[in-house]
Amino acid sequence: MKRGDQKELLNDEIQSKSSILCSICIATYQRPQLLEKLLRSLENQLLPKIVNIEIIVVDNDVNKSAEFVVRNFQKTTRIQFFYFNEPVKNISHARNLGVEKAIGEYILFIDDDEVASPQWVNHLLNALSTYNADGVFGQVLPKFNPQTPKWMKQGDFFFMRLPVSGTKATHKYTTNCLIKAALLTKMEEPFDPKYGLTGGEDTDLFNRLASQGARFVYCQEAVTVEYLPPERTRLSFLFLRRIKFGAEPVWEKIESAGRNRIFVRLFLGVKALCYGMISLICMIILFPSKVQRMQWFLRLGVNIGRLLAVSGRLYQYQWYR
Repeated sequence: MKRGDQKELLNDEIQSKSSILCSICIATYQRPQLLEKLLRSLENQLLPKIVNIEIIVVDNDVNKSAEFVVRNFQKTTRIQFFYFNEPVKNISHARNLGVEKAIGEYILFIDDDEVASPQWVNHLLNALSTYNADGVFGQVLPKFNPQTPKWMKQGDFFFMRLPVSGTKATHKYTTNCLIKAALLTKMEEPFDPKYGLTGGEDTDLFNRLASQGARFVYCQEAVTVEYLPPERTRLSFLFLRRIKFGAEPVWEKIESAGRNRIFVRLFLGVKALCYGMISLICMIILFPSKVQRMQWFLRLGVNIGRLLAVSGRLYQYQWYR
């Protein structure tokens, strides 16, 4: 797309505004080289004339390893760079500080090991207006390290493929999203610190907002690419991660069930046990195929996580140790 066509990406409702400020919040921890690539991709965003961005980097490293990276980027009239340090190691504290410092009408989140496609901001803004949503979640694609086996690259083991743009979002995350700032700035601590080492702070926040009536949709066109180091392409990492993903929503359903908690627990437990058995059987039947075997093995992990949640033992692996 040519620069002269940038404005056409924006919905008429957004174009009617005289100016828009978007706050891009980044929590980072000891990834200076990856952070630099991310900031470069944000610096090179193709923005319509009415859109300006402020990039807020919150360094969760007490030694401030990201400071020199951010200081190397020059502020312009269209793009501002800000650096803050959160010395207490807790991803929720870092994200909350970013929200606190943001002054934009919209807040965007992206991780420090990603890069954004040139029209990332545009596509998220357009989807928000087009589908009358309160938040939008974009497509995350993997960038594999050279050690990743070929068969592993062939399976969608890492990030879900999004349905058509405008579809109601059921899986919510801060790796690639935009949300109306008013939903967050009215909250004292949007991200719950109790998830600060285990992760899940984003899912918790967005589920709370959804229960209050916020509407979230997907946008296929808003693409980011996340680098996967060798340790994140190991079978053990993927399996533990699926256990966590399986446990969190079940735990939340049980906790919010009130008087019906015992029945909800029983229903979800039976469901997880049945699906877990199906996953195990399919894994055995499809054992010769590495890709299919892996897919069912990871589904087994999801159902193990569900069973752990039903038994009252929410899986709390500390991803941010």
